[in-house]
Amino acid sequence: MARTFGSTSGDTYSMHFHYDKEVVAANPQKAKSKPHMRPRHTFCMLKKGDQIVANSVASCCPADNFSYHEGRKWALQRALEKAGLDTPTRANAWHTLLNR
Repeated sequence: MARTFGSTSGDTYSMHFHYDKEVVAANPQKAKSKPHMRPRHTFCMLKKGDQIVANSVASCCPADNFSYHEGRKWALQRALEKAGLDTPTRANAWHTLLNR
């Protein structure tokens, strides 16, 4: 699902999030443990129309608990830094993410 936000110049940007999962092996010390998938990486892509402005990734340490909310925040922060957008546009992006 894409979230859109505007800029001071009237352009419309969209942010797209994707999550990469990894296989977690079964725990040999537990009788009913089975291999399963868990998210580990959050990818953020900023687009202006069809043009990709910035990409970024936020990775979770294997020992930590994954949080979709924290992953989106870190990935968006890195994408906004790479995009070089002005302060009001970045504020619109944060407002869009945090107040949906």
